[in-house]
Amino acid sequence: MKTLIVFSLLFSLYSLNSSAKAVMIEPSSTDNSPSENIDNLANNICLQFTGDGNKVAKNVKKNILDHMRIYEEKPNPTVDEIIKFLNHNKNYMTCGLENEHYMKKAFDHGRAYDQLFNVLFFDELLSDDDSLYVDVNAVSMNKDGNPETVLDYMYKQHTDMTNTKQVRDEIKSLIEFFELDLGAKRYVNLRGQVR
Repeated sequence: MKTLIVFSLLFSLYSLNSSAKAVMIEPSSTDNSPSENIDNLANNICLQFTGDGNKVAKNVKKNILDHMRIYEEKPNPTVDEIIKFLNHNKNYMTCGLENEHYMKKAFDHGRAYDQLFNVLFFDELLSDDDSLYVDVNAVSMNKDGNPETVLDYMYKQHTDMTNTKQVRDEIKSLIEFFELDLGAKRYVNLRGQVR
């Protein structure tokens, strides 16, 4: 069993070096492989960001539920099951040719980040268990090929003067909420958790 775990870790590191797509976080269970066809789900989520800005949360949730029904064999997942599914797959959910994480990609499309975070994650996906929430410490590679968290990306967007003052102010508020209430960290502060 230990050999299998070590082999899985080595394979994960090899996959990271060959594809530069995902960065492994210590698994919360012995099965740390992503859900089947997770790339397709991430791409479908990112496509929702380009549609009707008022329906992003509804459509993203539908994509997640459809995926879980087909690939996880959960026709009616609970809120807790959805959150655990998203957390388990968080580092694999990149989309597009640049393999940009779906949480980061939401910031490129007007109301999408508000719909994704405020409506879907912090309103519709509220668990009765206060310690269970969507983990925003997803790690993916940036355009320079370096690992970064969603919080790293948000800090960059906050200081990007091509964004309007209103967008920068909204991002600043989200940064504060992420850090204080969700335990969001920058990549350099995830030491001991990143493999």
